[in-house]
Amino acid sequence: MDEDVELDDYSDVTLIAIMLIGTSSQYKIDHALRIHKLAFLADKIIADSDLDDDFDFDANHFGPFSENLDDSLTELRNWGLIKPVSSSSKGSKLTLEGEKILEAASKKYKGIFSICSELNSNLRNLSTDEIIKLVYRLYPSLTSKSLIKDKLVKTERVDSFSIPIESNSEIHIVSENGVEYTVVYKNGKATITEARHV
Repeated sequence: MDEDVELDDYSDVTLIAIMLIGTSSQYKIDHALRIHKLAFLADKIIADSDLDDDFDFDANHFGPFSENLDDSLTELRNWGLIKPVSSSSKGSKLTLEGEKILEAASKKYKGIFSICSELNSNLRNLSTDEIIKLVYRLYPSLTSKSLIKDKLVKTERVDSFSIPIESNSEIHIVSENGVEYTVVYKNGKATITEARHV
C-alpha cells in the first residue's frame, strides 16, 4: 500500500499532524485547538531543537499555537490528505490517501508514531477544554496572550496547585479543585499527601 508514498515530500510538522490525527479515535480529531495542543505536547516529548524551530509554537489567544502547523493543516486539506470532520467542524479526519501516508510514516518513524499514539491514548478521555487546561498548567509562560486563562474548565480529571519552596517545613495547600494537600519538606525532599477534599 505504501510503495508509492515518498515521505521526504512532507515536512516533519506535516507528518506529525498526520500521525496525531491518524492515531486518534476513528482517524479524526474534532477540533483544531486539540490538534495544536497535542502537537505541542508531542513536540515537548520529542525534545528536538530542530523540531521546536519547525513548529515554532508561540503564545496566542488559546495558549501555544503554531502558524506552521496551521499552514500544514491547510496544505493537507488542499492535497486531499485530510478533510473536515463535518461541514461546520474545525476538526480534521484522514482521507484514504492520508491513511496511506500514515501507514508509511508509522513504519519509517516508529518512535514518533508511538509518541503520537500514546498521547492520543492517554488523553482520549479528556475533552479539548481539559487538554487546554493541562497545557496551560504545565506551560504557563505560553498563556500570556490567552483570552481564556481565567475561564478554564473546572474538572475532576485535571487539577493543579502551586507549592512554595520552604526548607524543613510543613505546609497545607488547596488545589484549584478544592483538594487539600500536606507538603512536608525535610532534608531537601518534598513529600505530598492528600489531606482531604474541601
